[in-house]
Amino acid sequence: MEESKNSNNLNTTLKILFPFVGDSVGGSHHSSIILMKNLSKYGIESIAFIHKEGALKDFLLARKVNFIFINLPYWKEKKFPLLNVIQTLLITPFIIFKLKDLNIDIVHINDGTIRNTWTLAAKILNKRVIFHQRTIFDNSRLSYLLLFLPEKIIAISNFVQESLPHRFDEKTEVIYNPFIPIKSSSKLVNKINLCKKFCLNDRDYILSFIGSVTKQKRPFEAIKTLHKLKEKGINSTLLYVGKVSFKDKKLLEKEARKYNLEKKIRILGYKKNVAPFLKGSDFIIAPAINEGFGRVLIEGMLSKTLVIASNHGGHKEIIKHKVNGILTKPNSPYVMANEIQDLINDKISYDRIVKNALKFALKNYSINMHLDSIIKIYLKKK
Repeated sequence: MEESKNSNNLNTTLKILFPFVGDSVGGSHHSSIILMKNLSKYGIESIAFIHKEGALKDFLLARKVNFIFINLPYWKEKKFPLLNVIQTLLITPFIIFKLKDLNIDIVHINDGTIRNTWTLAAKILNKRVIFHQRTIFDNSRLSYLLLFLPEKIIAISNFVQESLPHRFDEKTEVIYNPFIPIKSSSKLVNKINLCKKFCLNDRDYILSFIGSVTKQKRPFEAIKTLHKLKEKGINSTLLYVGKVSFKDKKLLEKEARKYNLEKKIRILGYKKNVAPFLKGSDFIIAPAINEGFGRVLIEGMLSKTLVIASNHGGHKEIIKHKVNGILTKPNSPYVMANEIQDLINDKISYDRIVKNALKFALKNYSINMHLDSIIKIYLKKK
């Protein structure tokens, strides 16, 4: 067992456990860590549990977040549904054995893998369980059955809530993710630094695709958008900032060669600090579909960078078209390129949208609003 140095025993009324696999860092981790770091103000202790050595351990250490690392087995999706159920049953005794020692009041679960790993064990030990549904519901038989066990389900958007079976509506509540304003140097300084560091043409418009490269995120739509801009005579560079597999990187490079855009694309992989990319870009583009929320949209707004996203999923709850961002038809790079062109030619509209977006993000996604809603759930007696 490994425990972080600042995992001190606090004299608190509640102790909340946040289990994670540990092999990656994404939006759900950012939101969870913001919550954890602010709970102590209310006399509530929180601690993370990670199963696997990986990016999350470094992320937690850098942010001085309390955590325990134990290499326990965790659920992994199998092809046959029955094997998925059996796997949960086989893992549960390992979780029970460890959970008995942790003196935990509430297990706050943030993803499907952890739900299928921890829920049954927590309920057997009569621990309170909260599900934080951060993606659209997968609707498997195992996932459905486990929804009966938590006392509360938190959905990060109305879109996510609608994906859940309606028989659980009474115990489901929509609570938007928290954000902290990004501290960084000016946009111009950040753009100059990006151009120097990655050998970019400082006269190009910088488009950033920030997030893991997956099919759902529609990364190839970004290349096609860049191609359409090239056809219009608009010099642009596209940055991919996020986790990408070797296979997907090769496919992106192949797509770039198809349009003769190799010199206009940088596939940079996962970055611990994305603030320079958020601040230094001219546009954040998010062509994804079925996003439960779209964390990068709010981060872009807080960075005073104009956000262009697909009119799909949780994006529609964040962006009001041409008021605080731009929404485009999904899988339509020509439309996205047209919107970018219009904004390049209309700086007044660009600046107005950016200003509105900053006000919107600060007003609607504050940490205090999020904390108040979550703590009410924690303090509510069963």
